[in-house]
Amino acid sequence: MTARSLALPASLLALLALVPAAGASHRATPAAPVTATATAPWIVLGSSVGIKGTVSPHPAGTRVTLQKAGSGSWVRVATAGVSAGGGYSFTVKPGASGTATFRVTTTGGSSASVPVPVLRWSYLGDVYAHPTVGDLNTETMDVNGASDEHPVALDAGCYNGYYGDAWVDYPLAKKYETLTATMGLGGYVETGSTGSYEVIGAGKTLASGKLVPGASKKISVSLAGLASVRLKINVPDPNDAGGCGLSYTEVVFGNAQVLGP
Repeated sequence: MTARSLALPASLLALLALVPAAGASHRATPAAPVTATATAPWIVLGSSVGIKGTVSPHPAGTRVTLQKAGSGSWVRVATAGVSAGGGYSFTVKPGASGTATFRVTTTGGSSASVPVPVLRWSYLGDVYAHPTVGDLNTETMDVNGASDEHPVALDAGCYNGYYGDAWVDYPLAKKYETLTATMGLGGYVETGSTGSYEVIGAGKTLASGKLVPGASKKISVSLAGLASVRLKINVPDPNDAGGCGLSYTEVVFGNAQVLGP
């Protein structure tokens, strides 16, 4: 008796190829048990930040714990229940500047770490910098009849060869977010004196303006992503004294502060 081979239709062979072999594993990749994100990319010291996310699975009674990274260990901050949809949220106020790192845990696991930069305001005049051109003054001075204890003041200096310009560069290392100051004229201001200012970052003018005696204006400039910032001023010198006379005018970045580490 001659054996005959059984030929199967191509369509049936394709279906059989989709059936797992005996003993083969057919497990789906498990989803992360806990997700967590911060509600802001950074915060100012003294402010609060939200940490929110989801838990899966989330049977009735599921609770989550917010932890903060400490010295070599995780420290419990708070616990909370989970909503019917698996969501949760925390609000926390870090007590120090730097980077506060959090995570959220359940009995099923923990989330990835969530770093939150905590920034603070500091005086720009406290940062040492040597002016490229002109003279820099960070001592207490009178501006428009008021004492300013934290100025960044520039003048063209003696025998200035840049037509009254002066400037100073401050390194930022891409760690700062904002510069604020009250602009005015200081020093030995004469009637008719004028001055101008410019804040420059990455080759672009971020703020600029003109000043006259007795007037002031507030500025707020974004420093996000900048490696450095240049403060540039100009004081016309009608007497051609180049800052060498008895009277000279300074352009003042009054109470200049930066938001950063």
